Amino acid sequence: MSIFIANKEIAERKDIINPNLIDNSATLDSFFNAFGDSPQIDDAKYQGLRVINQTNIQWHGSGPYMYVQKGTYTFSCYAKTSGQNVKTIYIQLNIGVDDKDKHSATVNTQFANIPSVSDWSRFNYTFVVNEAGYIHPRIESSGENDVLLLAGFKLEKGNIATPWCPSLNDLALMSTEIQALKDKNGGGKA
Repeated sequence: MSIFIANKEIAERKDIINPNLIDNSATLDSFFNAFGDSPQIDDAKYQGLRVINQTNIQWHGSGPYMYVQKGTYTFSCYAKTSGQNVKTIYIQLNIGVDDKDKHSATVNTQFANIPSVSDWSRFNYTFVVNEAGYIHPRIESSGENDVLLLAGFKLEKGNIATPWCPSLNDLALMSTEIQALKDKNGGGKA
């Protein structure tokens, strides 16, 4: 897909950024309180994004619980890992304590393995929701002695991982906060 103005191409599909469907993925403020997880959140940042530290945690992934409609989605996040154990992106619910009251979405595939990487890398996974319901996008490790650092969660519609961006709700909140600050300081009038 391309965008044209007056028969001149101004952007190709790869250049168009889809909105992020995950709120608070930059700051992680109230991110896990709302979703039931309680991971360690580092003061460290990667590209201005707060970092989740899942060190020495086996088969427990931190990520949002979200209700999604039928369609194609792409989940992505930045990760930095160590250890030889398998790292995996999962989408469906665990059907554990936090998941028992949620109706799980029917997803076409269950998981995708990712390699261990000593430098920050962005991983993505495209999946199709065949029946609407809840998902829990996350990355897990099969071993307890691994370091797994995560930042910049993004869920978007479609089958292409576009660059990370805040959600539309986050942008609206930022706009409201900026306007409140301007109003407090005299509306920017001289």
